Amino acid sequence: MNRKRALYITSALAVASWLPGCASQQIATNCTAGQPAEKKDVTIIYGDSQLQADAKVNVKPDGQLVFRLKPKSDKGPNGLDYATVRVTIKGKSGENGADWIDVAGTADSSNGKLTQCVPAGQPEGTYYYLVTVDQVGVLDPRVEVTKKSTL
Repeated sequence: MNRKRALYITSALAVASWLPGCASQQIATNCTAGQPAEKKDVTIIYGDSQLQADAKVNVKPDGQLVFRLKPKSDKGPNGLDYATVRVTIKGKSGENGADWIDVAGTADSSNGKLTQCVPAGQPEGTYYYLVTVDQVGVLDPRVEVTKKSTL
């Protein structure tokens, strides 16, 4: 009886020690401060010879940047479906580079959203990144990281 109880207690302690690790991973991917009030959207519209993105967006450290992909429904050259074209969003390197921005996908494969968490300790400042839409073009918007409320 004591062995069963010791095994039960040991198992319970092992499971309890694993849970904090799982919880911290969950928080990291969900951007703790990036709940709905701290989520900022960047709309990217693209199609035949057209590419447009919000030029600037403000977000707090540990907030969420949600890139909304809006491909044109018109077919491109040779019947190209823009919903299947790969969109890559990557921070520029250098002094004001946003190395922490690195997402990619298609409107079809991502339900039209690519989400990027801003690091919790990201210093305030202006950060530049590139939006590359295969077979369409490249833009270089920016994001302002600020601890002040932008509402």
